[in-house]
Amino acid sequence: MNYWFYIDPFVHIAIKNESVLLFNTLNGKCLKVLNNQEIAAKMKELTSYSNSYVIKISEKERDSSIFKEFFNGIRNHFMGGLLNEDWYSGKPVQIIPEMKIMESFFSPNSLSRNRTGTDILKKLIEISFYLNSDPSQKDRYEYYRQFLYPASIIDSIAELDLNNIKDLLTEAKNSNLLRLNILGADIFRYSHINELIQLINDIKIEKNLYLKYSLLPDYNEEFFKRINDTMNRIGEKKEFYKFNLFFTRDDLFSSKNIFSFFYNLGITTKFCFIIKDEEDFIKVEKFIEKNEVSEYEFFPYFNGENIEFFKHNIFLDENEVLGSKPSLSEILKRKRINEIKFGKLIVLSNGAVYADLNKIKLGTLGSESLKNLIYKEITDGNSWRETRSKLEPCKDCLYELICPSPSFYENALNRNNICHIITSDKEG
Repeated sequence: MNYWFYIDPFVHIAIKNESVLLFNTLNGKCLKVLNNQEIAAKMKELTSYSNSYVIKISEKERDSSIFKEFFNGIRNHFMGGLLNEDWYSGKPVQIIPEMKIMESFFSPNSLSRNRTGTDILKKLIEISFYLNSDPSQKDRYEYYRQFLYPASIIDSIAELDLNNIKDLLTEAKNSNLLRLNILGADIFRYSHINELIQLINDIKIEKNLYLKYSLLPDYNEEFFKRINDTMNRIGEKKEFYKFNLFFTRDDLFSSKNIFSFFYNLGITTKFCFIIKDEEDFIKVEKFIEKNEVSEYEFFPYFNGENIEFFKHNIFLDENEVLGSKPSLSEILKRKRINEIKFGKLIVLSNGAVYADLNKIKLGTLGSESLKNLIYKEITDGNSWRETRSKLEPCKDCLYELICPSPSFYENALNRNNICHIITSDKEG
């Protein structure tokens, strides 16, 4: 007697060398077989395009010591099963999950067409504008390389041309823009801050205003007046704005009491704490409790000396990776794009445009169209399409597509696997 061995289409299958991992994207169950040549060969046969997750096996294979436990695990985790061949007049139909739309978009012919039309703009979802720079306000650390941070990045005093911002946003009207981030050395010292607010105020998308707590003078009426003037121009559109106020360790000892001021602005304020070690974490927790901070986020920063802090608190282990329970759609996206970086552009105060501040410049605002900048990143860039399948040792790991896409931390740590999972057949 023969059987049809099938795996359900919602199950992610990873095969690396002679090891296999099956992940049920509906219930989060995982089945892993390490260093088994026979099972790996059978799963390679099953996942071939011509077989479409369905192959024929004999009763002898079903009952063999090699496969019996494996088949039981598949059935117990609701990943697939065995069907009596006599029940079917032919091979059961099964569909291999693929991202047809994404494949089509990245084909050479499609990219060539999109470059002249507006479809390529649909890939844009976020723009970050660094409005100004002032070398006297440079931070000791380059926080901006690991997360969005209100920094003075370039080594000269500069302001982003408002007309170039206008032109970019005009072209972006045909995009799927969801978010604007407004950053810089001090956004409220940008000469055209009120004109910029007027420009973006009617765009009904999320707008984040970034500010360093260290810039806030003690009860400086002129400074707070500038913020109030900007808030007045925002008017009834405050629901689309959010303040992101960044704190370093030194700020936690400040006597400045500006919490009530931000709470009374009528705009959501998120308190962002940069963390480098356990001591920082403890101090921030006390600070949050003392000041009754309700909305906050921790931003770990790698300074070259705190790798143990990252290993103990940031690196993922197997349970954490599986516990994230990515959907099948998320897993398929991770095969083609970087879900963390895709669709995002950063514009510096000198007009330089990047997809990632750790990578090469894409172009200059005012000199190239938005379409051309996006086209360059998709075709020649290494940020939006930076996937783990291109990185060592991730490309040889069973968890390659279950793990999140590479973030900015990988570049800072100079290692691609920010985890405690070493290879496809060994775990550390």
